[in-house]
Amino acid sequence: MSKSQKMPSGAKAQDSNGNALERRRSQDALRQNEHRLRLALDSAEMGTWDWNLTTDAIQWDQRQYQLFGTSPDNFSGLGSDAIGLIHPEDQAHVRAIIEQALNKSDVFGMEFRVRHPDGSLHWLAGRGQPLMTATDGSLHLIGVNFDITEHKQLEQERAEYARLEDKAQMHRLHVAGEIAALLAHQLNQPLAAIRSFAEARLARLRRGDFDMQEAVSTMQDIVEQSERAAKSIRDLRKFLARQPQAMVEADLNAEVRAACKLMEVLARGRKIRLRMKLEESMPLILMRPSQIEQVIVNLIENAMDAMADAGHRSGTIEIGTRHEAAKNQVLACVEDSGPGLAADAVSRVFEPLYTTKKNGIGMGLVISRSIIEGHGGRIWAEPGEAGRFLFALPVSQ
Repeated sequence: MSKSQKMPSGAKAQDSNGNALERRRSQDALRQNEHRLRLALDSAEMGTWDWNLTTDAIQWDQRQYQLFGTSPDNFSGLGSDAIGLIHPEDQAHVRAIIEQALNKSDVFGMEFRVRHPDGSLHWLAGRGQPLMTATDGSLHLIGVNFDITEHKQLEQERAEYARLEDKAQMHRLHVAGEIAALLAHQLNQPLAAIRSFAEARLARLRRGDFDMQEAVSTMQDIVEQSERAAKSIRDLRKFLARQPQAMVEADLNAEVRAACKLMEVLARGRKIRLRMKLEESMPLILMRPSQIEQVIVNLIENAMDAMADAGHRSGTIEIGTRHEAAKNQVLACVEDSGPGLAADAVSRVFEPLYTTKKNGIGMGLVISRSIIEGHGGRIWAEPGEAGRFLFALPVSQ
């Protein structure tokens, strides 16, 4: 078609209609993309923001206001004020990350805290990148934020659990050192018996005196004594083991028996009798068995030390359990025949580094409290003529 020729009016109309249809299709596609993006952001509970660094104006969507604990009526809409909503201890860190991202024109990520009007503290994560607009050439930062409070709480709980395990292990080694000294003496008994049985049988064999029935009896005695020695070592190794344990349904009475077996050597060496008074048919509780055993060991050791410091050369420690159905809990009690606790000491014995013992370091009861509270229970001491420590744990549902 030459330049002098004109397009028929029908063709113009057809071309106009085609362009309009194409624009509508483009607009529909854009709306669908925006809708899909909003669904994705809502599903991920993400808030979006667009910060014009030239004008300082910042645009937030509704989710972003929720994440920062504010509303459009209470926010100026300025980026500098948005930084002011971040926890004061985190503001310098956020500014440094943003400055670094602008210098490198690269994507960035950050984590920071915000405090809501109700006083609650929330952790947010942010992802963003610098962007130069084509329309006016203004520099923007665009990005998203999302709440990571639960993730941070889990991190803190894991760190606290690791810290507690470190302290518990140190205390286990301290207790094990005392047990090992007496265990060496105790092992001498079965080892001496084994040697005696073996030497007697060997002497008779050398004389040509062989009696099958007596030989079998001697071998049985040797096996029993060797098992006695091996069991003492196994009990100590189990106590010292530092393998992470999951929460399982277990019997509190079983852990009391295990702790008493472990401490029996130490108690006998100090002429102290361990007496168990356990309620039968106790309900199961959700626990880490080795940690609960550790608490009972700590309380028994604490009782023995208190008796020794008071000059008691012998005595009894009673370890009891009972089910309190009305409170849906089980209770354990360790009571000694020592001097007891004064009222002011009762309120302080679970404080770090506080101790009433001559050679104590003030950590055994602190560790015990952390373990019991980590199981959703509580631990306390009662004043009186005898030392009395108790802890309660919820019954497994």
